[in-house]
Amino acid sequence: CFGHYTISQFDLNDCDNEGDLNIEIAASSHTFIGGIAGFINQSATIANTTCSMLNCDNSGAVTVNTVQRKSGTITPAGEGLIVSGLFGEWYMQQATLQPITLTNCNNSGAVTLKGSLMAPKTSRHVVGGVSADHYSDGTFINCHNRGAVSVEGTAATTGGMVDANNLQVGGVTAYYHPYRQNADQIGEWIGCTNTGNISIKNIKSVSYVMIGGVLGYNQNRGAGSTKLQDCGNSGELSIENTSATAN
Repeated sequence: CFGHYTISQFDLNDCDNEGDLNIEIAASSHTFIGGIAGFINQSATIANTTCSMLNCDNSGAVTVNTVQRKSGTITPAGEGLIVSGLFGEWYMQQATLQPITLTNCNNSGAVTLKGSLMAPKTSRHVVGGVSADHYSDGTFINCHNRGAVSVEGTAATTGGMVDANNLQVGGVTAYYHPYRQNADQIGEWIGCTNTGNISIKNIKSVSYVMIGGVLGYNQNRGAGSTKLQDCGNSGELSIENTSATAN
């Protein structure tokens, strides 16, 4: 639907993608890829506005193949490749904005990140079924991932994903970082499920691997609570030929 969108108030309803997305990219940083949206920037121009996604679905396969960079260097950055079925990253700029709500948003397409050299060693790579990098407060209601989610490095002498800091992979949400760390309720998943298999293979040079059926990694370090209610995972989680600390 769109690559980068900056918004204050936003309601995206009944948006579907059925087309496959195939991308070949040299090693890079700050790359956001999604079947519905790559990057959504929830701006701070209007306080207390709301954003929502309702009845949005992706059934197309999202495939990102990274290739060895032939020349030049990569500027170190905090983000690597952010890949998902619906949206790559949703970013909240200010605590005055209201949490977003995703309702009945589903992914059934396979989400695949593969290749050799991914990004600089300060980067993290995030791969999810419904959402990859959710850097904002939010509520997920009846959101489901049915597609396979896989990360596979090239089995070569350099060894899989080179010089990355960590890898976060999840069925519904790969990475959740609430903006308002001290709010009473800063993250909810209600009635969300994952039935797709999640696999990580041939990853040699990452420090940490975070993997989960519904939620891969929750970086909630404040006083607020995160709630998973009536959620479930029946997909198989597997890690093969990977020399990293799995969490």
